[in-house]
Amino acid sequence: MKIIYDHQLNTKQIMPIAIKAVEQFFVAANNGNTLSPARHNVNVNNGGLAFTIGAETEFSKVVGFRVYDTFPNHKISDNEQIVAVYSTENGKLKAIFIGSKLGAIRTAAINGVAIKYMSDPNSKTATIIGAGYQARYQIAALLAAREIETIYIHNRTPTNAQTLIAALSCQYDVTFLQSKNLKAEIGKSDIIICATGSGQPVMNAKWLKPNTYIGSIGPKLQTRHELPFDIIDHVGLVVSDSIAQIQEYGSQYFLTDTSQIKSLDQLIPAKMTPKSNEISLFLSTGVSGSEVVIGNEIIDSGS
Repeated sequence: MKIIYDHQLNTKQIMPIAIKAVEQFFVAANNGNTLSPARHNVNVNNGGLAFTIGAETEFSKVVGFRVYDTFPNHKISDNEQIVAVYSTENGKLKAIFIGSKLGAIRTAAINGVAIKYMSDPNSKTATIIGAGYQARYQIAALLAAREIETIYIHNRTPTNAQTLIAALSCQYDVTFLQSKNLKAEIGKSDIIICATGSGQPVMNAKWLKPNTYIGSIGPKLQTRHELPFDIIDHVGLVVSDSIAQIQEYGSQYFLTDTSQIKSLDQLIPAKMTPKSNEISLFLSTGVSGSEVVIGNEIIDSGS
């Protein structure tokens, strides 16, 4: 059994492996070979623990869980999450991952799979809204999925965008630009990723050009949502990684009508793509079990 900490995980190296593992997870899900119940919360005082539990029995043959706390008094990067990976063949504990990094890689890899199947293969320009903890992982996934040439980074605190650009420019052969005019930049971007903690919309749906992919990673509640309510009126293909998790939100979900949302596991084998000039929307929820298969792939590949 291995114990792996954040400092041992190289995001750029691992992200293609993670995207492949997540893609296999969704193929297995479409074949009925996964278990992905909605997350379970245990609340005490002003916080608690959240558990995501899942299994994939076709390719990786693993079962496990991720647990993280919901107490408000620390940064995400300080959150010592645990991901445990067990074999479904003999029940042995293969590894424990400690830290927040695997969870962030998992979230980004899911969006990476969605980008692979839902965005224009010839996409060259992207805009990232948000320069916080999740942004660098989302960019790693984006660049693992598409050959992007220019990325605009927008943040309400410009210095945060500048800091992120400085860090990423040393790692990737891509032109990173600080956002100056979000409306104009969205209007010429092929891919938009919203990775914010904002409780109110960070963009206008009318700014999107035809044939654009937009992925939402941040809040999606009626009372707190990074996308506008009318986004659904401007898109053609709407997909999520976990319909079960959306249903768990019930009336609290920011979209009142969720009937047109398709599941990513059905999208992949069908090779469904947006129609010509159609805007596609991916609503990330964090499907349970995906972090377990990524952890397993990291172990097996020796990364």
